[in-house]
Amino acid sequence: MLYDFLPLGIGSTIKVSYFEETMQKRSIYIPKNALSHEHWQQLLDQRT
Repeated sequence: MLYDFLPLGIGSTIKVSYFEETMQKRSIYIPKNALSHEHWQQLLDQRT
């Protein structure tokens, strides 16, 4: 059941933001079905 609903109420996608160069922020949205449950857990653990 935990696999069907992501923790923290983030819905079915996760926004990943990163800096490409100084002060140049990029964001991507990853759909839930693009990653396995284990990879989702790793991604969520790395969020700040």
